[in-house]
Amino acid sequence: MLLDKPLSVHAGCSVNPEKAEAILTDFDELLECYRQARRRFPQIMVTVQSQRRYHPAFRRMRECIAEVTAETNCPVTSVQSFYSDGQWRMPDELLDISYHGFDQGYGKAAHSGYHFFDIVPWLLQGGETSGKELDAVDIHAHVTRPDDVLTQLGVQDHEQLFPGFAARNPYTEAELRAATRLFGEVDAFISMAYKSSGRTMTLGTINLVHSGFSQRGSLTPAHANLYKGNGRVRHENHIIMQGPFQALHFHSLQTLNDGTPSTDPTALGHERHIQVHVFRNSRFRPGWSKYASLDFSALTAASDSEAALPTQESSRRRATWEFLAYLDGRRTREEMSSELTSHRRGATLMAGAYLSMAQQWIGASPVRRLDFRAAPKPAPAPQARVEAAL
Repeated sequence: MLLDKPLSVHAGCSVNPEKAEAILTDFDELLECYRQARRRFPQIMVTVQSQRRYHPAFRRMRECIAEVTAETNCPVTSVQSFYSDGQWRMPDELLDISYHGFDQGYGKAAHSGYHFFDIVPWLLQGGETSGKELDAVDIHAHVTRPDDVLTQLGVQDHEQLFPGFAARNPYTEAELRAATRLFGEVDAFISMAYKSSGRTMTLGTINLVHSGFSQRGSLTPAHANLYKGNGRVRHENHIIMQGPFQALHFHSLQTLNDGTPSTDPTALGHERHIQVHVFRNSRFRPGWSKYASLDFSALTAASDSEAALPTQESSRRRATWEFLAYLDGRRTREEMSSELTSHRRGATLMAGAYLSMAQQWIGASPVRRLDFRAAPKPAPAPQARVEAAL
């Protein structure tokens, strides 16, 4: 079975801690069902289409991390991730458009956040060694909701920006604020402290933005759902530090995403722009190159026999090809890149982000600590749970 992501989300999880907790409970229940199914059907396979695991740039960065760890025993010590998709919603669209909207009590962290909740732990794993395994994480989320967005750019602002907006919009600002009170997050800046035996091993941030730089310029959207086209422009970067030994910078920056391939895909701002910068401490280890740059062409040349381009579309295809290769007997379980069993950490970060949001909503602590072991202890058998309760 090839699953999409996120694996689950619950209405109201950004305002109700029980709904947020259920995101992780769902995963653990699904994982236990998978384990039981494998006992009966050993060849069964469940994999998740988390395409960044298949992307040549992320694969190369994980290799770089593992190379430096092998020589120094130093893990990743900090990671900063940022993603903006430039989805500009007009005030009435906050309420009227549900597709990838906020009316179910969740938002950006569920829309595309799982990509980053998944890929960051996957990268960190490349630097884990015996005695330096990550086993817990503290999570604190800061978010904006529609009420905040209406303060940034409100009804009157949009009436000034678009002369036709006043005639189209049936709501007052007060009505919009009241109607969207329990809506989910628009933007989320999430900080993490990854722990090993009680000590902080890695500091991290995952910052997710809907309302960033956009190329939408018209009042009436070209597509009704706002999620494809309509001026959405991707800006993504990751900055990874590995103590004093290595720094990795990933950048994918667009200026216009209209579906037209660029004649110069390496150029900044084009649809396929991508760049990985690798810095190493060559004075400590003279055999290291102090700097290397990997652009679209270099990452394409470094791809495997499947000739995967360093694009999200190609990486999604690779995820599908790998699953089909397993079904056809051409790939073993150990060779699979995204089996369900490897996704607990991503589910943990997503649940933790929503737990932080929800706890703040009810006036509780904004920080939540969660188990971050890659493989948690199996759930006790029903009889064992009863005996423990007694």
